[in-house]
Amino acid sequence: MSTVKVGMIGAGAIAGDHCRGVQKHAKGEVVAIADVSRERASQVAQEFGATKIFSKWEDMIADPDIDAVAVALPNFL
Repeated sequence: MSTVKVGMIGAGAIAGDHCRGVQKHAKGEVVAIADVSRERASQVAQEFGATKIFSKWEDMIADPDIDAVAVALPNFL
């Protein structure tokens, strides 16, 4: 099995837990963060080594290099 490249939708408090969960898997890699706040997305991307930042989740899921996404948003969203 090759590396699973994961994009994270949302960069709030729970996103860090999701990113750590992905990184615990031997084949998991967080490669992208999408958030309406580019600044917040940049901070999470830097912390977890993601190289791609998106302001719109739609743009992120259109990226052919991303294998899976995790949704780290509040339930009401």
